[in-house]
Amino acid sequence: DLFRKLTETSPMAIMMYQDNMWVYSNTAGCEISGYTEKELLQMHFFDFVHPDYRPMIIDKGKKRQSGAANDPDRYEFPIITKQGVVKWVYLSGTVVSYQGRPAGLVSVIDITERKEAELLLQDSNLAIARQNEEYIATNEELNQTLEILKQTNLELGKAKIQAEESDRLKSAFLANMSHEIRTPMNAILGFSRLLGKENLTREQQNLYVAQIQNSGDQLLRIINDIIDISKIEANILKVELAPVDIHEILYAITDKENNPYGHPFKPDVEVKCAISSREPAYYIETDKIRLTQILNNLMNNAAKFTSQGVIEAGYKIVHRNNREYVVFFVSDTGTGIRPEYQDKIFNRFIQGGMDNFSEGNGLGLAIVKGLVDLLGGSISLVSAPGKGSTFSVSVPNTGMIPEGGGQPADPEEYIGFFENKRVYVAEDDSNSACLIHEMLADTGIIIQHVIHGKELMELLEKELPDAVILDINMPVMNGYETIAAIRRRYPHLPVIAQTAYAMPDEKAGILAAGCNEYISKPLDMEELLRTIKKVLC
Repeated sequence: DLFRKLTETSPMAIMMYQDNMWVYSNTAGCEISGYTEKELLQMHFFDFVHPDYRPMIIDKGKKRQSGAANDPDRYEFPIITKQGVVKWVYLSGTVVSYQGRPAGLVSVIDITERKEAELLLQDSNLAIARQNEEYIATNEELNQTLEILKQTNLELGKAKIQAEESDRLKSAFLANMSHEIRTPMNAILGFSRLLGKENLTREQQNLYVAQIQNSGDQLLRIINDIIDISKIEANILKVELAPVDIHEILYAITDKENNPYGHPFKPDVEVKCAISSREPAYYIETDKIRLTQILNNLMNNAAKFTSQGVIEAGYKIVHRNNREYVVFFVSDTGTGIRPEYQDKIFNRFIQGGMDNFSEGNGLGLAIVKGLVDLLGGSISLVSAPGKGSTFSVSVPNTGMIPEGGGQPADPEEYIGFFENKRVYVAEDDSNSACLIHEMLADTGIIIQHVIHGKELMELLEKELPDAVILDINMPVMNGYETIAAIRRRYPHLPVIAQTAYAMPDEKAGILAAGCNEYISKPLDMEELLRTIKKVLC
């Protein structure tokens, strides 16, 4: 009775299950699920979980109620209410004793608005990137983007209020994050309103859209930093080893003129690559995405704190304990870091010890440290105030480079290979479908688009393609149901799954369901072409 009195006053959903069945829910739990407590007591704890996430929740829930859970006890997933509404929830759980036996006790918060804002923000950035004409006509779409960004800012404001009870560093981080978000927001809001003016020249329109796109990219990088540090702390980032040309990465991050990663290089700074452009490709076995992210963050850090002089990046090969390591370095002649801060600089939210500090969210070097640890490497720093800094990252090289070196395929080779190949794309999101179509437009591939699995099965009955690109989260007939139907009728048809979800166990589950390959959103054109070619060979 005391437990019920305490939980009934809580605005948070508090629920308990035992032997896979709900045994208690407070009023908030009934409201979030749409079921009465009487109805819930007749249901399994996983009955209203979205089908795509049900296997994961069943596994984690059973471990929790048995007292054997070692996995993180906080995660996000969608549910389907009694009324058929899909909601995203954040769950935190633990094991308790109920009537002398273990039971799972969970608290649940509705985070649907935040998840929808994240997805809509991604869609709006794609729309802005494709826009090259009729800018005035698209003002309504830009207004929708503004509403999404405003909602995102409101959510971060709420997060700041909730975090005021946390430690001093987190409070300082959120205060600075508000500044970091308002800067690109100011440009997006201002230039979007200017696009609504009449009689703009084409040059003005191009300038305004470029400013909106650049600021959107800046805002997305901030959000990605927050997501990355959360994944590192939750230990859910995975390493995918493959042959990587480290010369290609170093050339890209030191390209001051084209600057593909948006580093804020100052005009009076010389950016140098310690590797000659005439050097042949040099491949090591590592995770390309994580290595690029590490070096990008170090270059971005150097660019922010170097107003004149030189920034240089390179590497050397060393051998320790019969093993080969690649030691990358990023050196600058910037402000440097005071000795008392050098042991703390890789901690989350730390920005101190740098003279003339003006920007940054305090996560970049913490992300670098987490990613280096993930790759089994180490990082060191040599710095002095007024003389600059040198960051060194040592990464092990397994040396397992396949014959041919994993070199990127020639685009001409793709075009010849794909000529008159037929690919069906099952994708309910029109923006994603359009993006795939544009990525494959010049390859010779013949594309046919459907919006759900049922339409795809009907199309397959008329004519079989060379391959299928299948979205997992679709209406009417989702990706898992569709691949099961395909494998029953067409066991040898190549199928590539694609999804915006990024749960750690999802890839293995999709491949186990019968898909040949897997690609995740946001799509990379080179990865898409490689994957299609792989399933067709």
